Amino acid sequence: MNIQILKNNKGKPEFLVIPIEGLEVDYDMAERELVEAVENAVDNLYADLVEDEPVVDFKLSDYIGNPVKIMRIEAGLTQKDLAVLLSCSQANVSQIENLEKVSEQMVSRVKSVVSNL
Repeated sequence: MNIQILKNNKGKPEFLVIPIEGLEVDYDMAERELVEAVENAVDNLYADLVEDEPVVDFKLSDYIGNPVKIMRIEAGLTQKDLAVLLSCSQANVSQIENLEKVSEQMVSRVKSVVSNL
């Protein structure tokens, strides 16, 4: 069964997408029966995950190298939101996030505004 886990902008699981195909369901089932079948499938999936594989934490820093972009995403901010906090334009935030190396001064400034949220 191909189950997808959708995470929020902080990397935490928020939704499961479970295709009906592959579940032991009849397409004419009442909604309550369908919900019970999905709950059973999730219980079985969880049991399989706990028994078979360790859960690996998702770290943005494994995929994104720019510390400003990481702080912004972890704070749940858009580029426009961060621009307002920094009193600059969204385009300026985009430019900063596309730099290979960000100055310590900029990192400190962003850390300061994000920590005050």
